[in-house]
Amino acid sequence: MVMHLVRASLRGRTRSCSRRPFSSCPAPELSCLWRNSPPYDSCLIAASGASNSDLCDACLIVNWDSLLVLPKYIALKSNNGRYLSAQWIERHPYLQFKSDDIGDPTVGNEVFHAGDGSVRIKSNHHGKFWRRSPNWIWPDSELHDNENNKDLLFWPVKLDGKFLALRRNLGNNFFLQESQRGGGGEYNCLNAAVPTITQDARLELEEVVVSRSFYNVNLDARVYNQRVVTMATGDAINRAKEQKTVDMKLSYKEIRSSTWNTSVSFKSGIKTTMETGVPLIAHGQIEVSAKLRWRLCAWSLCHQ
Repeated sequence: MVMHLVRASLRGRTRSCSRRPFSSCPAPELSCLWRNSPPYDSCLIAASGASNSDLCDACLIVNWDSLLVLPKYIALKSNNGRYLSAQWIERHPYLQFKSDDIGDPTVGNEVFHAGDGSVRIKSNHHGKFWRRSPNWIWPDSELHDNENNKDLLFWPVKLDGKFLALRRNLGNNFFLQESQRGGGGEYNCLNAAVPTITQDARLELEEVVVSRSFYNVNLDARVYNQRVVTMATGDAINRAKEQKTVDMKLSYKEIRSSTWNTSVSFKSGIKTTMETGVPLIAHGQIEVSAKLRWRLCAWSLCHQ
């Protein structure tokens, strides 16, 4: 089954994720995935008059506001206050909420974005990707030959503050939670077992980073669409026959602003500094003023 992802901002009463055919406008043809030789292979084309039996016209609609961009290196904490830790239990690699130290080498994980909103997560301690088996989450898989394995894909759902939930994407579609069962030592291990976001499915996200700095930033800028702007005007009338000198006071207000954007969707307590020059357009050219230093706390900008 070939599925094509379409990102769209949905309004009104609709689900965050659904599959339905798209119809082009004003033509009545359905949009579908084009199977052709490169460079047109896998392009979207409006050429189907009826629903495709191979579901090439079936699209996954994703609410853009529901997409969550995770930091690269993360640790997860459950409501028991303990971090998710890579453990060996009965000769199998489990993920257990056991550690109370974010500096523990078993709690770090690396996030790999799949490009459609889902993620693969790799345990730094085991060096393997998370996998559902059958509903336990084991960090035991390599990505090679597993690119299409649905059990390695997880869909992060943003909750409030630094909390999120992880849902199995295209697998059993259950949410991951801290398991309160397990007779063989799996107690408090990560398990994909609930269809809704329970209290045990609320996971607190923290970055496994002490601090970060940006420096030696090279700016690539250009000036375009130049036009003359009237900054101030004034009038003076000389009613005498001889020349006179008149003093005129002209004033204008100049406002400068700077912004900082990040693609990470979560607030972070990591201290972040950035040192760079600020471009300024003067006399038709771009000049870089003296360097400024920013300090970012929880992704809010503080000038220094």
